[in-house]
Amino acid sequence: MDTAQPSLPQISRRACLKTVFSRLMNAAVMLLALIGLLHLGAALTGEYTVPAFKPLHPAQPALLKNRYLILSLNVQDSDSPQAHWRALQPSLALLHAINPDISRWITQLNAENRIVWKKQATLFNWPVLASYVWQSNDLYLGPGFWRLQEGEKAAALAHEYFHYRQNRLWMIADTFVEAVSGKLSEYGSRTEDEAHLYQWYAYQAMRMPPSDIVQGYFSRRKLYRFVLTPPSPVE
Repeated sequence: MDTAQPSLPQISRRACLKTVFSRLMNAAVMLLALIGLLHLGAALTGEYTVPAFKPLHPAQPALLKNRYLILSLNVQDSDSPQAHWRALQPSLALLHAINPDISRWITQLNAENRIVWKKQATLFNWPVLASYVWQSNDLYLGPGFWRLQEGEKAAALAHEYFHYRQNRLWMIADTFVEAVSGKLSEYGSRTEDEAHLYQWYAYQAMRMPPSDIVQGYFSRRKLYRFVLTPPSPVE
């Protein structure tokens, strides 16, 4: 009995699908291998550590008052870097009280002219208050940063300091995995989770409630389970 032979278009279609599937499998294997190498490199380069916060002492009335004030409302985009630096001093004083390592880092960046006063800064169409770019070792401060309370400024700088201390290979691996999985967005990532937790601890040390932005991030990412105690007010 004669059997029907597959037509040429059918053969071509099957060969094309087989080729596409094979290439996808090769790409997936290479992707997994790259992710594995990045994580291995991060493990071999060691764990990163960050200094803990020291709670703000009740016997520091000026700092306790300033944490809720906005002392930089007069800052203009056209102001000189020196004027911006002077406006940063109240929040640096708070950082010096709760975590001197961070204030020293900011001071060093300023001495190296690595603090960039951005007139417009966005990420995923969100306004960027502060952003540390580890590739260039620059700290960007957006216009919205100057509209924050001094305690909020200090906590935002603590967030960026954490990025500075993070393992670079781990950051790349984490961002890569988040991007491949389709989860890399304004909603956050594991890299951002850790920085937001550190920022939350800065608020705890200053004994003030976190900003709405930080609380919103915690809600979206369900990070409250990592916080042992809420910020306690100073009597």
